[in-house]
Amino acid sequence: MNGKICVSKNGHEIYINVIYSKRRTIGLEVKNDLTVNVRAPLYTRKKDILRFVESKQDWLFKAYESVLNNSVKDKPAAYEDIYYDNALLPYRDGHIRLNIVKGGEYKKADVYYDFNERVLRITTTNESAEFIRECAVGMYRQLAGKEIKQQVAYYAGKMGVTYNRIFIKEQKTKWGSCSSRGNLNFNWKLVLMPPEILDYIVVHELAHRIQMNHSPAFWMQVEKVMPDYKRRAGWLKKHEREYMKY
Repeated sequence: MNGKICVSKNGHEIYINVIYSKRRTIGLEVKNDLTVNVRAPLYTRKKDILRFVESKQDWLFKAYESVLNNSVKDKPAAYEDIYYDNALLPYRDGHIRLNIVKGGEYKKADVYYDFNERVLRITTTNESAEFIRECAVGMYRQLAGKEIKQQVAYYAGKMGVTYNRIFIKEQKTKWGSCSSRGNLNFNWKLVLMPPEILDYIVVHELAHRIQMNHSPAFWMQVEKVMPDYKRRAGWLKKHEREYMKY
């Protein structure tokens, strides 16, 4: 019977498909679409599969990050297809319209976000996609910081945990992490997604304040607060590459 397992390192999780077949050895692969499979002989015990995957963990995360980075490098000019005048950028359950107005000084910009109209207006003479993205990301970071800090405070109270500092970062492979000192790191791109996904990552990281691992006890903590966390985690796994491109 096939199944799925999850491994974690430094706050980053990889879900692995377990595939049984008429082979003699256990093998691990990372495919170009970031699907990860462990193939094992029929009737191999799950604990033996887990032991094998753990022994290959360093290789696995390096291989996964390499494939992910290569997929990003394959599209170096993608920003031109994303950050242009009148483009619709994702934000929570909807979109933000990007309005680029020519004016001002080169390499400087006047950035204004209209919360009612959901319009991000960038006034600048530098209309390169990279510069427009830089301006847009600055605004998104502010929105993400406000939203994430609010949700962390809410769920920390609900879970009865404390935390130290919150950092909003841009990361290629992680959505969040929690240090042993209680510092929380979150990817600003979470604010692009539906709020329930941002909330899942917040709860996930706060649960590490109780269990610094991904043991059954850890997932019990997550489930106490968020009974449908598996559905949210599944959505994230399916759609995360769509949002990483921003």
